[in-house]
Amino acid sequence: MNSKLFIKNNLAILLLLLIASVLRLYGLFDLQYTFDELCTVNISKYNSFSEVIKEGIMTDNHPALIPLFVYYCARIFGTAEWIIKFPFIIAGIVSVYLIFAIGKKWFNETAGLFAAIIVTCSQFFLYYSVTARPYISGLLLALLFLKYWLDILFEENQPLKKHVLFALLAALSALNHHFSLLFVAVCGFYGLFFLTKHNYKKYLLACVCALLLYAPHIPILIHQFSRGGIGTASGGWLNAPNNDFLWDFVFYIFHYSYLFFGLFIGLIIVAYFSNKPSNKNYLKLRLALFMGFITTFLIGFLYSLYVNPVIQFSTLIFSVPCLLLLMTSFAGELSQKFKWLAGSLLLLVGIYTLIVNRHYYTLIYNQAIDTYVKTSNEVIKEKGNQNVYSLYKGESFMFEFYRKKYHTKARFEVTEIEKQNFKEWNLLFDTLSSSYLVLGGPSAASLAQASIYFPYVFKKIFINGNCIYVLSKILKDTLLDNEFQKIASIDYKNIHPNFSLNQTFIQTTNNILNYKIDSLSEYPLSYKSKVKDLNLNIGETILAKITYKSIQSIKGLLCISVDNNGVNKHWTSNELNWFYNESFDMQTAYADIYIDEKILNPENDLTVFIWNDHKEKLQVYDFSIYKRDGNPYSFGILSKY
Repeated sequence: MNSKLFIKNNLAILLLLLIASVLRLYGLFDLQYTFDELCTVNISKYNSFSEVIKEGIMTDNHPALIPLFVYYCARIFGTAEWIIKFPFIIAGIVSVYLIFAIGKKWFNETAGLFAAIIVTCSQFFLYYSVTARPYISGLLLALLFLKYWLDILFEENQPLKKHVLFALLAALSALNHHFSLLFVAVCGFYGLFFLTKHNYKKYLLACVCALLLYAPHIPILIHQFSRGGIGTASGGWLNAPNNDFLWDFVFYIFHYSYLFFGLFIGLIIVAYFSNKPSNKNYLKLRLALFMGFITTFLIGFLYSLYVNPVIQFSTLIFSVPCLLLLMTSFAGELSQKFKWLAGSLLLLVGIYTLIVNRHYYTLIYNQAIDTYVKTSNEVIKEKGNQNVYSLYKGESFMFEFYRKKYHTKARFEVTEIEKQNFKEWNLLFDTLSSSYLVLGGPSAASLAQASIYFPYVFKKIFINGNCIYVLSKILKDTLLDNEFQKIASIDYKNIHPNFSLNQTFIQTTNNILNYKIDSLSEYPLSYKSKVKDLNLNIGETILAKITYKSIQSIKGLLCISVDNNGVNKHWTSNELNWFYNESFDMQTAYADIYIDEKILNPENDLTVFIWNDHKEKLQVYDFSIYKRDGNPYSFGILSKY
């Protein structure tokens, strides 16, 4: 076949691959590392294979394949972002072709094209294509595995070579991510039900070979599972999924756009009635694809619900091709003209919602650590190094990477666990002579604490995951307090029903009303409201503030609790002594809570209260609750906003 005929026959997928490449390679040299990527790249500091396994992989929650790949890539080519990310970008582009080829072979070109368009322009696939983590690599391996799995099961007389590749790809998928291991295991199991007397021996032998190839990794798997993982059941950060997790995931793939999703479904329906697809193997193929996706999802979902949370959108990237191919399998083959029209329209809507609705390119080039350091450098250049100090949220090794990259002279301090540093920050702020403070990723509580010393906002930058604040002592800048909108405040003369306290302890000191808390009062003061009555939105933060006097540092807690019909959904607290400053006559302490979908349940009750667990004495002059808008796109790459 000559080149002109090849291009003519494959023009649609060639153009789609070109567009997929542009969407992924745009701004290649401006891409920044995420927190997780920096953790992976950090293993390049180790000096041997055994050290990488012991210190970099055994202590992690992911299999060895991608950490080892990044390790050797970094050791050979360096740790520049574009170098480490480039192989993953290529994997994302190749995945577009693979899902097209699978759809075209087993159904028709229209089915393959529609599925490939989603992989081309969906934020879900784009983001993981430019992220050096085991997700897009797992998608590539899963698609290659799926290709040979379907060939072996539904085509006769498959050569030994395909069985060898099937076994190798199954093992590599298992070594890539625990959920890609789950996916190939599920497919391998269901494949048993589609075997014939002609292929069962080779299939079973291939499965055994895949298991043997993976076997050396089993001790690592056992060790990682013994560590407990990232779920809240083992002290981690990941919550159990909601019942609408699957629908939310599907909607996320389509940019939370009814237009994008509706157009996709509508085009499949039109294609179905235009030319109803029919083939004796379609029922078996659809059943295999359905079981491959739904079983992987259900195992992850039910395990997360009843044992320990593990499922996230990212973990479904390995099985989601089955869902896309299942959906597009109902599309009949369209005429060439209509296929081009339908495909172009779907692609345009996908790219439009990606850029305009999801702000993808704005967020992807503003990752936290890189932008923290760059912002500090910019302010130093304008205001002078001695006049600027920076506090960053993260881990020291992450900032060390960017300190070297930008040759920064910024004076900064890094905190991994913010709550442990409130007291130290008070001491720092007391002695800091700088007029400008750069806060990278501050909570509402730490921002409010800093506002006592740096009350004005010189600059504010929205980034993926949080905000960067440049605070100042300069009067001409915007007042930081304007960001906090008061929801409620104790009025000792006219106590609102939402506040609960013993009114006999209200007293006057120096003509100022206050509330006396003695050693007999463990829960002396609280505020309670239905969440639905607070007019909150996802991405906002509730800030609780208490102003009090005491003769010494108080060890009590300022707490925020979210409950639903007596069942606690979230609880957080800060110790009052974390904020204590002996040079101040009046003390102020804070606690905060981020508003997500779980918190926003209208039936939830939000309670803010003082827990005087050490039975100490203090006088409360102010007890207020605020809300802060924060970053509307805080988690925009990975969730709804």
